[in-house]
Amino acid sequence: MNWILIFQSLLNQNINDISVKGVLFKRIDENTYSVESDETKYVQNLPFGIVYISTNAKGIIEIINLNLFGIPESDFFDELNSNFGKPTRIQVVDEIMLLSESYNTGENTITSHTKQTYIKTKDGCLEDKPIYVLWQTSKEEVVLLIKREEEMSQLKFKVL
Repeated sequence: MNWILIFQSLLNQNINDISVKGVLFKRIDENTYSVESDETKYVQNLPFGIVYISTNAKGIIEIINLNLFGIPESDFFDELNSNFGKPTRIQVVDEIMLLSESYNTGENTITSHTKQTYIKTKDGCLEDKPIYVLWQTSKEEVVLLIKREEEMSQLKFKVL
């Protein structure tokens, strides 16, 4: 099942008119829904968890966000390129500056570690390990944010 095409086809559809086998739409607030599945779903070779859908006041789907577990490889980019064309923008890390770092120990010796960093980006290509990739058409945009340290990525489909 090609989830990229399924998510793309859901844009501009009324949330109330959609039914996908094995998928439950759960309303979070007036214009936001979570989508939960009874089994693990994959975009290319990356599993994804809960999907968030945002609608306008009439229930028309405008944004679909999903969190991917892992870092996309070339076949993932090839799939997006075949559906949306060449990326409009690719950003790679140019410089990382640590602004602050703290350790706090709370009750039961639970320690939290907080870092605030500044990441400067520059234009790059897919071979440069991008952290941000944008595909834009006349009707929609697809944004891929890659969090390499966390081994996570976020894929967003949005109506323009």
